[in-house]
Amino acid sequence: MVARSGAVNPVANDTESRVPQAPPQPKPVVRAKEPEPNAIPLKSRAAPKKPSRATASNERYRPYTETKPNKVYGSTGTAMISPVRGQTGSGSGVGLGKGSPFGDRFGAYAALLQQRIAQAWKTQDVDPRIRTAPAVITLFTILRDGTIRDIRVKTSSGNTALDRSAERALYEVAKVDPLPAGYDRDKVEIEFWFELKR
Repeated sequence: MVARSGAVNPVANDTESRVPQAPPQPKPVVRAKEPEPNAIPLKSRAAPKKPSRATASNERYRPYTETKPNKVYGSTGTAMISPVRGQTGSGSGVGLGKGSPFGDRFGAYAALLQQRIAQAWKTQDVDPRIRTAPAVITLFTILRDGTIRDIRVKTSSGNTALDRSAERALYEVAKVDPLPAGYDRDKVEIEFWFELKR
């Protein structure tokens, strides 16, 4: 007999189901009943254990596998963002005055001092319309144990808010690392510059 060719009648023959299968339902998590707050605990090996505060299994890390056609992907990781990294004093310049008492011998200590004060200097209180301003020159004393004393403004910038922000940074730091062991004096007078550059 010659076989006939053509479309197969789906009503007359068994067909394969094309309906998507429902995902398997997760098993319900059975949690132990918490004891009443005024109950007295009894020592027993068979006593129910307290439920752990660990995260449930459905909250664990899952690797990202789904890709979306409307997104652009790259091979590099995400950029690090930190309020401290990449800035000194909220977009401003700070530094020791000319003729630093630390010289080249204690440059690492001077750099650390500059970094600590720069991180503490906040310029948010200064009018945002001011892009630049003359430097605020401050004087202060560092004692042998690193305590900062006698904070004063030597030369004003002409902007009171900027002058106060420089003083506030020094008061906020209050204490730095002790003076280097090789430094021959018990205290040092520092001239420190705060210059607004936005």
